Amino acid sequence: MDSITFLSRQIITLYQQHLKQIGLNAAIHFEFEGGFSAPLRQSDMQHHGLNYAKVNAALKKHGIAGELKPEFWRNQWEYVSLFNGQTPLEEAEYLAKTLTLLPHLFAEQGIAKVYYQPVLWSADSVRMAAGTKDIFAPQKQAVHIPNAVQINISVWDKHNNNLVAETELGEYLQHCLLSTSLNNCLLYLPEEDAFKRLNLKSDFDLESELSSPNDISGGHQGSVALYRQLGKHNQVLGEKALLADCNGNVLLSEFAWQKTARIEHRLGASSHLYNPFLNMVYALANVVNAIKPFINHLGQFDKRIKPEYEAFTPVLLPTSLNDSGEKKGAISLFASDVWLVESIHQLVSQVEHNKAHLQLGEKLKSAVLAQYQKNIII
Repeated sequence: MDSITFLSRQIITLYQQHLKQIGLNAAIHFEFEGGFSAPLRQSDMQHHGLNYAKVNAALKKHGIAGELKPEFWRNQWEYVSLFNGQTPLEEAEYLAKTLTLLPHLFAEQGIAKVYYQPVLWSADSVRMAAGTKDIFAPQKQAVHIPNAVQINISVWDKHNNNLVAETELGEYLQHCLLSTSLNNCLLYLPEEDAFKRLNLKSDFDLESELSSPNDISGGHQGSVALYRQLGKHNQVLGEKALLADCNGNVLLSEFAWQKTARIEHRLGASSHLYNPFLNMVYALANVVNAIKPFINHLGQFDKRIKPEYEAFTPVLLPTSLNDSGEKKGAISLFASDVWLVESIHQLVSQVEHNKAHLQLGEKLKSAVLAQYQKNIII
């Protein structure tokens, strides 16, 4: 086990203990996109050249609460978490284990390579017709496919109430994530191609094909989105069919959006350097910081509290890991920021009485920066 994962696991455990002490539970789930090479043989293949049912059966056999599904582009897949009440630590373990298993599971179907890359360069050739979102152009042209990582966050009390839906915590948690995403982007954009991915739309005229924002923005359609009644495409969320006809057409529905209300952090990029445990630490640090203003003098979460904070102005992410002139890169931004270290230090001071653990934040930060030591000018 590498040092980042080792330290992150300890910190996640402490965050879970802290939340339990105040009667809360953080539900945090990953979505991770990737790609694969064309199959070596055509037998036993289904949608997009891969038998997804066979892969998912294997993931289930390994005790993983997650599954693969085909994404929009040819030979692109997405791992989605299943909502089985797993802890944040278990969720990070599921994704980490899946990323280890997939090359072997794909190889069983004759697929030689699995890609965990921010961009699959020239991976497809089917383009959308200009000005459309669902009509393909007859001519073929190389398409660079982006692969994202998304973190979905909600917070629940001991009575099984989703506090993102029922209180101002949703807005404040979104504000916290917006405020910390810039200086900590190294955690979820861990390699150079991750920054190239952000500008694919403008650099390669992929406006019709790609919709994700490339800045740090809020609302319910931004890169850090708060979803209650409406989703990214203004669809009503939480629909549950109550009555259907003999053809399966839904005749009557209810919309229990309170159960699905969440924050979606949609800025991450798939990469072989992406560490689920490290990014779970980042998510939990934001959750705990967001909860603080709601804790009353009795140490309990008070739904009536409405924290005051300034509106967030969208900002652009760096264009590189490294500095460019006066513009700081992701490494420098993370190296000079103290928020994550201080958040972990406060956590350890509250939960853990072992003085040896007081340096967990500093150790984690040093381990992250050590990966880029050649890039750091001292």
